[in-house]
Amino acid sequence: MLFAALGSCVKGDKGDAGPSGAQGTNGLNGSANVISGSASTGSSSWYWNSSASHNYTTFSWTNITQGIVDSGTVFAYWGSGNGAWTAMPFTTYNNTGGSFSWGFTYATNAITITVSNSANVDESSFFNGYIYYFKFLTITPQQRRSHPNTNWNNYNEAIAVTSSESAATN
Repeated sequence: MLFAALGSCVKGDKGDAGPSGAQGTNGLNGSANVISGSASTGSSSWYWNSSASHNYTTFSWTNITQGIVDSGTVFAYWGSGNGAWTAMPFTTYNNTGGSFSWGFTYATNAITITVSNSANVDESSFFNGYIYYFKFLTITPQQRRSHPNTNWNNYNEAIAVTSSESAATN
């Protein structure tokens, strides 16, 4: 009887089609969930926070939504203007043994760049003498899962999965 039941199917026979799969969010897929932005500082963009002992500048960026704050990721990169980008946080050292530690924090609609120095002194007049360039990425949890092999600390690699860019304002 087992042979009769198995013998009723012939290789190549196809069954009925299954139900349709779920559609992506709003019909979209791919890298639309990653949004990049760029910003630069002007001549009076930096301020001193004496209670935290760091200089800072804040950019308004509406792509940092409450959803990103709650469960997404924000990456920030510093650039010297020559096309190379360094992921923050990072620390630089000067020839006198002093250091500057660059970092960032973010909240809904804003990202703040912070720079602490080993002397714990106000360097805003120094920073305001130069233009500094920044790139930002907001990434949903789904996007990170969709690209598990992306090195998000490498701006050029991370931006390769990005499809839209906007400007942050200071």
